[in-house]
Amino acid sequence: MILSGNSSTLYPMSIENLFSTVREHYVQQLLEFISEQQKLYKNGVSELKLQLGDESPLYNRVYCVDFLTGGEEQKVVELAPARTLSFDTITQRIGKADLFVHGMQWDAVRVQHDIACLKDGDIAEWFEKWFDLDDVLSNL
Repeated sequence: MILSGNSSTLYPMSIENLFSTVREHYVQQLLEFISEQQKLYKNGVSELKLQLGDESPLYNRVYCVDFLTGGEEQKVVELAPARTLSFDTITQRIGKADLFVHGMQWDAVRVQHDIACLKDGDIAEWFEKWFDLDDVLSNL
């Protein structure tokens, strides 16, 4: 079941539809945010992908900045979504694995597992698609 942040209607939803709904909800807020920032900072850049240093704990040491102001005193401005979606835990069996989705924010994914030895390439394809380093999916 999913509950919209500005609605009291609950309705059943598959995991695939949940992911799509959460993405659409986030993208709507991101587009509004980028529009506001571009009015304030004419030389700013949205969705700038950065390669981080070796000490970064982030996967592949890459990060996407929501907005960089531009100009002499550049600063990073991140979207802080005012609205989020709430839903009951969703469980789905995928092959031999049980998937539990307790909550989801499109801009912050945390994968927790009990696999003894997860190989680096096991999530690489998924990460490359959704992080979209080459901006192949840049059309929000």
